[in-house]
Amino acid sequence: QQGWLHVLLEVTLEQVGGSSNEINEVPFFDVQLPYELALKIFQYLGKAELGRCAQVSRTWKILAEDEVLWYRLCQQEGYLLDTSISDHSCWKLALKNCRAREHMLKTNWKNRVGAVSQLRYEPGRVLCDVHCCDGVVMAG
Repeated sequence: QQGWLHVLLEVTLEQVGGSSNEINEVPFFDVQLPYELALKIFQYLGKAELGRCAQVSRTWKILAEDEVLWYRLCQQEGYLLDTSISDHSCWKLALKNCRAREHMLKTNWKNRVGAVSQLRYEPGRVLCDVHCCDGVVMAG
């Protein structure tokens, strides 16, 4: 089970070209890794895996909750693309809020929750309506 981890560790060590004997080391099974290298490995994990890693130890919790990881996850999922890492103090919470908002919008759309508009039809024109609420545009 640790086979894939050792291969990833060896490849990452070769890419960085460093040893695992620097300051700020992170216990990684039977090896001590520099924080930056451990962070690079954790970048391949999703939010569920990061959550599990945070339960391993205090050191892994600090690593798994690093803002860089959560900022990247937020960007990968298409949220807050026009922001920089310094725009939020907690990217884990920002991602959670974005996902909750998306879920609410989808649920409301499925359940037809929202405002009803009276559309005015003009012959030869396209029939449509647009609403904007809290920065979200809905069109139909």
